[in-house]
Amino acid sequence: MADLRARVAYLSGLIEGLDVEAGSAEGRVLAEMVGVLGEMAEAVEALSRQAEELEEYVDEVSEDLDDLVSEIAFIPDGQVLNEEGDDGDADEEAAGADVTEIRCPNCGATVAVTAGEGTDGAVSVTCPNCGAPVS
Repeated sequence: MADLRARVAYLSGLIEGLDVEAGSAEGRVLAEMVGVLGEMAEAVEALSRQAEELEEYVDEVSEDLDDLVSEIAFIPDGQVLNEEGDDGDADEEAAGADVTEIRCPNCGATVAVTAGEGTDGAVSVTCPNCGAPVS
């Protein structure tokens, strides 16, 4: 864009070399044309800077999107993740064989209970579906 400003400056020099009086009609027209060309060169430079900034921003967003797509690609269809980014079964998976499934007597929903939780009566377990106590 510096080339554009240099060309406007060159035209300005050529016009000054024509020995046209500044007060004449031709002089005023030429002076106004050089002024408009200078403003246009500045506007083009500003737009060029903005385009470069937008290009950098789009590249960053594209990289972030690529990262998200690569993470999502490994999630099985139909599986819903919670806020922590897992499917919520981490506690059950960690417990492994210590997890027992109990059917709610009120609504019939299956409730997963870890060993010792609700089986000895010390800890009460409530159904996440209806809120009734499960034993």
